[in-house]
Amino acid sequence: MLPYSLEVHESCSSTMDLAKEWVRLHPQSPQFHFIQAYTQGSGRGKRERVWVSEKGNFFGTLVMPFPFSMDKRGDMSFLIAVAMGETLGELDSTLEVQYKWPNDIMLGKKKTGGILLEYLESASNHPFLSMGMGLNFTSHPSHIPSTCLKEHMNVLPSLEIFRDLLIQKIFHYYQIWVKDGFQLIRDRWLVHAVNRHETIQISIGKEVIQGIFDTINDKGGLILICPNGVKRTFYTGEVFFDSDNPHTI
Repeated sequence: MLPYSLEVHESCSSTMDLAKEWVRLHPQSPQFHFIQAYTQGSGRGKRERVWVSEKGNFFGTLVMPFPFSMDKRGDMSFLIAVAMGETLGELDSTLEVQYKWPNDIMLGKKKTGGILLEYLESASNHPFLSMGMGLNFTSHPSHIPSTCLKEHMNVLPSLEIFRDLLIQKIFHYYQIWVKDGFQLIRDRWLVHAVNRHETIQISIGKEVIQGIFDTINDKGGLILICPNGVKRTFYTGEVFFDSDNPHTI
């Protein structure tokens, strides 16, 4: 278990905001730092979308020094996803957790959690990465296809038990990643990738590309087999399924 400090709040604007403040106050820290809040006033997800932050759900951010090349940042999203999925699996072996590229946790093809990465540089030019994690325990938003653990588990773990086990899992995979690279994490993620080898849509701005989800490469890029048989690799974009409308979600 790697050393880390823990900060818990009843409420805050956002654990990601607190991560920025922590880096400001600890510009050269070699330490990992985990921030948890029971409610957030301004929780956010990808592309600055509002993350509904009702009490009873899990909201946390892990801040870590990141003395690695910029192209390694994306690995962390998959690492966190695998850690979250395996934490849930240990707490309830009946859960069939799925991962949606690049940063969602799914149950029954409905969004249950998400991951947000932000690169931070301190005033002394030390690089940090903050990794936000949200997971629906007791409630979920109604404006998107989503669900919560309460609808899939007979007994919910406490947020604290989940947090502590999750941190252990993250550190476990982080040490593997530092030593051996991305391959094992990639393989674990692909086992539970939702809609793999099925038709998906990727939305990039106003463009929507349809094809078969083949795999992800060693940099986390999604490889799509287009209708003409050509393979295309995407490092950004939003994945939708046939039942989704990428222009309204």
